[in-house]
Amino acid sequence: MRNYILSAICFGATVFVSACTKSGEENVSSTIRNIEMTITADRTDLAPADGTRVAYDGLTALWEAGDQLHACFVTDDMKTIEGTFTTADSGERAEFTGTISVPETDVNIAKVFVWYYGDNVSGVAFSHEGNGTLAFNIPATQDGDITNHNIGAGIHAEPFTISAADQSVELPGALTFQPLFSRLDIKLDGIEGDIREIQLSITDNGSTVPFNVGTTLDMTDATATNGETVTVLRVEPTQQATEYQLALLPLDLATEPSKLDVVVLADSKYTASFAVKNIERGMRYGVTVAAASATTEEVTYLDADNFADAINNDLDGNFILTDDIALPEVPVINGFSGSFDGNGHTIDLTNAESSDPMMQGGIFNTTTGDASIKHLTVTAGERSIEMSEGGFIVGQVNDGTLTLENVHASGSITASRHDDATHLFAGGLVGFVPNGAAIIADGCSFTGNITIDQDALWTSLSVKNSYAGGIVGAVQTGYGDFPITDRYQGGTAGSASRITNCTVSSAVITNTRGGSTSGPSIGIATNKEIYTGGIAGRCTGIITGCTVTDCTIRGVEDGNGSGKQAKPIVGNDWYENTGNTDNTYTNTTVNGSERNGTYTAGPSYSDLN
Repeated sequence: MRNYILSAICFGATVFVSACTKSGEENVSSTIRNIEMTITADRTDLAPADGTRVAYDGLTALWEAGDQLHACFVTDDMKTIEGTFTTADSGERAEFTGTISVPETDVNIAKVFVWYYGDNVSGVAFSHEGNGTLAFNIPATQDGDITNHNIGAGIHAEPFTISAADQSVELPGALTFQPLFSRLDIKLDGIEGDIREIQLSITDNGSTVPFNVGTTLDMTDATATNGETVTVLRVEPTQQATEYQLALLPLDLATEPSKLDVVVLADSKYTASFAVKNIERGMRYGVTVAAASATTEEVTYLDADNFADAINNDLDGNFILTDDIALPEVPVINGFSGSFDGNGHTIDLTNAESSDPMMQGGIFNTTTGDASIKHLTVTAGERSIEMSEGGFIVGQVNDGTLTLENVHASGSITASRHDDATHLFAGGLVGFVPNGAAIIADGCSFTGNITIDQDALWTSLSVKNSYAGGIVGAVQTGYGDFPITDRYQGGTAGSASRITNCTVSSAVITNTRGGSTSGPSIGIATNKEIYTGGIAGRCTGIITGCTVTDCTIRGVEDGNGSGKQAKPIVGNDWYENTGNTDNTYTNTTVNGSERNGTYTAGPSYSDLN
């Protein structure tokens, strides 16, 4: 089939056809016979609006010899018969033949569902309920040629009978097809150097729009039921060209037009923005990224050999990771103020040698200014560290705003205090965001263990403030502008920091003294703050749309206003942001008590759960 025929975004590689029988139903069974079945697929003189496989602004799609159709025949008593059909023809009309097994008696067929899909569409599963649905996966990273990124469906709705005497049957009438995907043509003009990658993202009302990559589509109207999604679609070309194709699933946008960003990575980073409306089924769209009009930035590509040196030599530069890497030692990077795009890759620290103890721990010890880190996964194994502030990604945000997007970490860390530090703040991703700095984290996650270990520091003089959280240890943005009272007081002064749509799962977060979770009665000075939370130990910023699942939280706690709390979402009981909303926690225990529910901040202690 020609490469303009159909498009699809796709995950996975294994192609299979599942049985079209639903659970609790039966396939046709009894004494059976095999008959030859012929299905004619016809596109002649049919316009795209007629729901044929033409689509794409009048470009005609042609069958090729060897193409296959998959069919599910539904009998009048709701039993099912499956078959796969192959054509030897080429052109706009083709006859597909195959063998199906039917009873030796007459069989009344009520409806026939037929579909086809390309080699890069995986996990195809059909259900004949309702109008018929197709579930499938499509790769989020494509090769720039949509020849094998296609899927389409047709329905024969007129009943017919296969008689007991039939040895061969032709499906009455020619069957027409509906393409279920759309296509984006990306033309390049004046781009210098080899094309490494093209990235596609959509922003709608200031929020990133996820693309479907695992979904279920109604065969009649292509209504999608979202399954797996990604925030960036990628093209990694197998050959150099000036035009590439990207397959798209239909997409409804809340705001029209929204912003489509196309990023081309070559010798430089080229970014072009376009207005985009809803992406409709079977349509062909086009954009041109011209070097003369695109935003151009110098970029450094990173691998395991140049990782730390390249960043330290250009702390405000733009960096892109080219592959999954395993670092031999934990890097030391202080004062990072540039942009880091993990490009969907993973940094493995499992066998990395630890650096000398330092105040801040993380791949980036400290950031300053408006630094950004996105599309990165870090696996860290088990580590112990002496520090004051630390996370697997960033130790401390010195000033400015740190932006984290689609950043994920897993591992176990046991943290003890560095020298005579006044506190110990540990987070799965980030350790500390002080007053005067901010964090924006969206679509991030953590899985693993965080343990604050100061068990030996047991006198009131040696115990210090300690905050532990799954995403961040402590956020104190706007801290100095909150009302100062002798009771709980919520506010919005820290709203420059936002933690949204983040997930902490299968994590154990521990912030105890001598293994105990009791308050001052065990000797801890009453003026020390010990906060433990599933998302954040302490946070003055907004936390919204976050989830904590299958987690265990153990932390020192005492009464309201004590400065010692352990909670499913955020641990602090003072200076909390009243904008916190729509956060959930399930199958999570806090100091042995199972907790399930939702969290939205309010004006009193009773609202903090």
